Amino acid sequence: MRLEILDGTDRTPLVDVDRTNSIENRLITALQHLHNLAPTEGWAQFLDTGSAIRWDRIIVSGHSQGGGHAAIISRYNLCSRAIAFNAVDWYGNEARPADWMFAPSATPPERVYGVGHLRDPLVPATLIRPGWSALGIVALGAEQAPESGAFPFGLTHQFMTDVEPQQDGDANLYHGASVADARTPLDVHGLPIFRPFWSHLLLSSNLAPFISLVDGQLSIPTTEGVRYQLKASTDLRIWTDVGSPVLGDGNPLLRPMNPLGDVTFWRWTVSW
Repeated sequence: MRLEILDGTDRTPLVDVDRTNSIENRLITALQHLHNLAPTEGWAQFLDTGSAIRWDRIIVSGHSQGGGHAAIISRYNLCSRAIAFNAVDWYGNEARPADWMFAPSATPPERVYGVGHLRDPLVPATLIRPGWSALGIVALGAEQAPESGAFPFGLTHQFMTDVEPQQDGDANLYHGASVADARTPLDVHGLPIFRPFWSHLLLSSNLAPFISLVDGQLSIPTTEGVRYQLKASTDLRIWTDVGSPVLGDGNPLLRPMNPLGDVTFWRWTVSW
């Protein structure tokens, strides 16, 4: 059923999704439309010359049923990253992960993240955790609470929250507390408490700008589709761009350690 929803190939009478209304075709059409509207904004980079999706440049993410779609997309396609919020597939009434979750994955587990809620009655932790094990992310680090703010969370890939949702009173609201706008709790400034955590999910690990020295040069690994900007500072307060942003191609960026006047600090920033 999920694969038919993904690509529109008729596989089962349980759903009726054609190619036009599949996830893949809707995404291709949306990217083509955005490129036509704003050709300088880089939307074309997510499609190859044959209009096939460049999943390796895309972070797939979803909540509930959408989280299952994100996970299965990453299972069959090499994605930049996959994030599943409050999601799992299980087999019938046996309460075990669906077979596809055990299949060899095109996207390595190091790029897959799972988020759940301890009090979610719709997708309970007792079902999510076996699913995470099937996806291979349990071995990457112990379960962490995203509201703890304990960055970088031991670089784990499995997160289980216990926050109270907005509009408390309905047990089902816990299902959306980690990501849904109307459910995620806000801080004293009216901002989602998970905003730093969401940024961590998008930019940590294989996207993070870890700097090393190689033969006297600054070296940073890059990811395709991510822009890297070198910045310099003398006081850690004011940062100045050094050169123009560089688009990552999967190869390391190297820069000679030549001093610029009184510059004593360097850092890389990333953007999309």
